[in-house]
Amino acid sequence: MNVNDKIQSKGFTTSGFTTPGFTTFELMMAVLILSILAALTLPAIGNYQEKRRAIGAAEEIYSQLQLARSEAIKQSIITYVNFSLTGSSPSSTWDIGTSATSGCDPIIGGAADCRISGAEKVIHSTSFNGVRMTTPTFASAETYFSPTRGTARAGTITLTTDSYDIRVVVSTLGRIRIYSPEGLNHISGYPIE
Repeated sequence: MNVNDKIQSKGFTTSGFTTPGFTTFELMMAVLILSILAALTLPAIGNYQEKRRAIGAAEEIYSQLQLARSEAIKQSIITYVNFSLTGSSPSSTWDIGTSATSGCDPIIGGAADCRISGAEKVIHSTSFNGVRMTTPTFASAETYFSPTRGTARAGTITLTTDSYDIRVVVSTLGRIRIYSPEGLNHISGYPIE
């Protein structure tokens, strides 16, 4: 075997290297496959974001209610959580305010009205685009937490999106839980109510 035969068997030619790379057809097939995969995953990404917004809103409300309960016990005062919906229920424009006084209005009073220990305690629906709230089942759109063991006015806050439902429930004993109703709109990872 001479030198030229050895060179050709290694993928070289006597005139230089063979041209490594992809043909136009191979590149077109790769682009086609990537396009199909992207088309299949984009709806799932949008659905995931909608689910995360619903969960984020429920967990933010849960945290606000837990704060109100702990402040009631810590400061030995009654704390109030007020719900305000604009328009018909379910409304995509809603606000929640926590205060040491009854009737705090998170829309009109805002920071001046809804404070605990000097800090503003308001949640706005603008942080959770596409999440709608139905009218909470608390009497007069307000719940409170008593300093005595953190007991509360019971009720439910229901949040919905186009694909998901999630609820934050407050019991008379002051226990706060997040549920997702059974069915097509259930969010996995949360107990079924």
